[in-house]
Amino acid sequence: MATSNDPLATWTFQGRAYAPLQARYGFAQQVDALGRPSTTVRPLRVELVLDAADEDARLVAYMFDS
Repeated sequence: MATSNDPLATWTFQGRAYAPLQARYGFAQQVDALGRPSTTVRPLRVELVLDAADEDARLVAYMFDS
């Protein structure tokens, strides 16, 4: 059973688990002139604010080296 100190979710990157402090995501679907769905549901960008130590440069290196 989760306690108030347990994160609701974790994100694992290169073997280290991070606790998201905030998350934002979305989905989109096109509609026709009558408002009916005309495409499949597509994911939008996922944005995370992570609880990571300042000395953990792995995330920054991945963002700029990719």
